[in-house]
Amino acid sequence: MANRFRVTYLFTIASRSSKSIMKVEYISQPFPPEEKWLGYQLRSLLTGEHGQFDRFIATVAFIKLSGVSRISSALETFRRSGGEVVIAAGIDHGGTSKQGLRSLRAVADRIFVYHDIAPQHRTFHPKTYIFEQNRKRAVVILGSGNMTAGGLFTNYEAHVRIELDLSDNADDKNFFTEVMSKCAPFRTRPPRVFVS
Repeated sequence: MANRFRVTYLFTIASRSSKSIMKVEYISQPFPPEEKWLGYQLRSLLTGEHGQFDRFIATVAFIKLSGVSRISSALETFRRSGGEVVIAAGIDHGGTSKQGLRSLRAVADRIFVYHDIAPQHRTFHPKTYIFEQNRKRAVVILGSGNMTAGGLFTNYEAHVRIELDLSDNADDKNFFTEVMSKCAPFRTRPPRVFVS
């Protein structure tokens, strides 16, 4: 009976411009297997279990100490291996804690705190986790999980993990370029608020 609730789909999308395929996996948490949950996926990718990445970028609505403490050793391992960690977090609705941001200072290269002051009162609400290896490959995880204990491990969450070949697949490169273009403010311009 428990298996009827397991929702993990693995499928591939054939690229139009090459023979390579984009690997896409749908992950539903907190259903088994646990190693598919967002927090375990992040730990695994950060510690090099799937090859070493050069850069990790996360853009999330909320960060709490409860989430950071569960992946901080993996973030430390990633940085010791020469990886760069860039985190952008929203502060709307009181979802991000000062303790969470402070704990990131020891394990991140750059932390951006984002709040849109536009009159439309927009909320910074993405949940994107990006791993890149020297412009050869990337893993992008998009979903609903924030960098909190619940978002990483215990809440009901849904994610899509996309593996991209950046070396010779035009569609994968274009998709990755589009994703990274939305992260450009956190990579190239000084932030409004910087936590150092």
